[in-house]
Amino acid sequence: MTRTLLLALTATLPALARADRCAELAKPRTFDAASAMRAIFCEYDAEHEGTLIPVKRTRRWQIADASELVTPLVVRTFVEGGVTKGLLAAERRVVENGKPDDWPEREASISVYVFRKDGEVFAFERGKREVTQGGTFGRTTGVEFARLGQDRYGLWVSASSMFQGSVYGASWVVSLSDDGFPTLITQQTNVDERCPDEPAEEDAPPCRSWTASMEMLAAPGEHWDLLRVSFTGTPAKGGTICYLHEDGKYVDAEMPDCAARAARPHDEVFPDAR
Repeated sequence: MTRTLLLALTATLPALARADRCAELAKPRTFDAASAMRAIFCEYDAEHEGTLIPVKRTRRWQIADASELVTPLVVRTFVEGGVTKGLLAAERRVVENGKPDDWPEREASISVYVFRKDGEVFAFERGKREVTQGGTFGRTTGVEFARLGQDRYGLWVSASSMFQGSVYGASWVVSLSDDGFPTLITQQTNVDERCPDEPAEEDAPPCRSWTASMEMLAAPGEHWDLLRVSFTGTPAKGGTICYLHEDGKYVDAEMPDCAARAARPHDEVFPDAR
């Protein structure tokens, strides 16, 4: 009986010690990539700048036995509603045969975790394992923290792909200030099609080559800024459209003076821009 108890304690004590360690790491005093990742996953390898899933494979970096690699993309603090928050946006890559999958068609997914400053520590407030996915070769192309209005914030995600010499790009905006982190808008931002030397048919449509720029405009008296999309190129796509935030998405604002309004400075919308 005594021997059985000792064996049970031997098996249980390490698990209890790990649980205590993870509980302590879950409320970091400082907020950076390492502390934020450990707060969520308990384990983080600073040398490889990531966490493996299953998490138990991280400490000895057993990537051959992992199914995912999670790496921090955006880590920062910001103030919302007078409260200091911590943001961790992480990229999840599929691991196959001991390495991240880098097939051209493979997308990555993005997780979001928001913390709230509680006294001397940052406490987890809300999060979502997958708020969006995109990219090529198993990676997202770009993710930026963005100011979307007065006390309103989001992630501006971009991705591009190539097919038979033609290039296509898209951007989408994920809200950090709406419940559930909804995608407010998805917009194709550029098309650059490779044209054949000779059209296959006499009445073949022209090759497309156009861009869509996306800018934020001040909306006096409103919490959310307006989003303007302006098209240039061939064939023309209809000029300029302004969108307003309504019930967790952007909808056409139907504003005749949309094109004439001044855009917010880039570094005001993207405070982390270099």
